[in-house]
Amino acid sequence: MKDYEKLNQKITEGIILNAIRDGKYWVGSRDIKIATKKYTLACTVQERKLVVKTVMQTRKNFWEKFVRKAKPTPWKRILIARS
Repeated sequence: MKDYEKLNQKITEGIILNAIRDGKYWVGSRDIKIATKKYTLACTVQERKLVVKTVMQTRKNFWEKFVRKAKPTPWKRILIARS
């Protein structure tokens, strides 16, 4: 089992905000991936809202394949709702 570093909420929100605003996205059959060179978000859509399920570091080999098929994110106005 890997030891993962816990990030505080403000840092996590900043990562999500920047990734959605400045990253690239790809829509799969079950989820949406949003990625920057540093972070990848695994998301779903529920009730017309984008829900971020996982935040992870982007692996180099994933980024190289992903960037070829992904499109720039169209979202510039982002509201983060805490659960």
